[in-house]
Amino acid sequence: MRALTPRQLEIVDFVRNYSAKHGYPPSTQEIAVMLDVVSTGGVHQHLLAIRRKGAITWEPQKVRSLRVVDAVPEPPASTPPSSPPPQPLDPWQMPKVDVYARVRGLPDPFPPHLLVEQLVVERRLFAFGANLFGLRLSSDAFTGCGLLPGDVVVFDRRPVRSGDLALVSFGADSILRNVWEKADGVELTITGSTAPTIFIRSPDWSPELVMGVAVGMVRRVAPAAAA
Repeated sequence: MRALTPRQLEIVDFVRNYSAKHGYPPSTQEIAVMLDVVSTGGVHQHLLAIRRKGAITWEPQKVRSLRVVDAVPEPPASTPPSSPPPQPLDPWQMPKVDVYARVRGLPDPFPPHLLVEQLVVERRLFAFGANLFGLRLSSDAFTGCGLLPGDVVVFDRRPVRSGDLALVSFGADSILRNVWEKADGVELTITGSTAPTIFIRSPDWSPELVMGVAVGMVRRVAPAAAA
């Protein structure tokens, strides 16, 4: 295995530590945030170079399949060692979930001016999600599937599985749909909703378009009026 540059070692360490913390590897967007770069294209070039050196691998067309290969060369003595993986999250923790009025499409889905509140939830209620965010629904297009205007759908940045309800980057915006894997692409639909079904052919689809998988919903109910 060929030696890695300090920047490449930084990426490998991040992938390793992120995977140990969350149970799945980071997306290219999350690596871009760590590197403080705007374009995920540059991240992809780094990953290709690291793969050519045999330090990482992944499975084409599979969601979040980055994997660090064993026996990565140690950094030079002058390079400080990477920090140990963080401890597992306490499932009873009460995290603050950023809730947005709208989530835009990539590469800038969460501009600060669309943040409307921070919601405190018990993490155990949302499948122990480690990277939660919320979207407050304003449309009545989802009432047929039990989601009402004003509901907050909570998402986790985790790999999507066929059938999951997810928030998908689509053009300049994002759409809420069930993601169904087909032989020649992906079908985005949602039962009981007036939202249209969208089909994306395999060459145009990437798992990186999935910004989060729905893991729960919060609905505020007004107290009953006093008799």
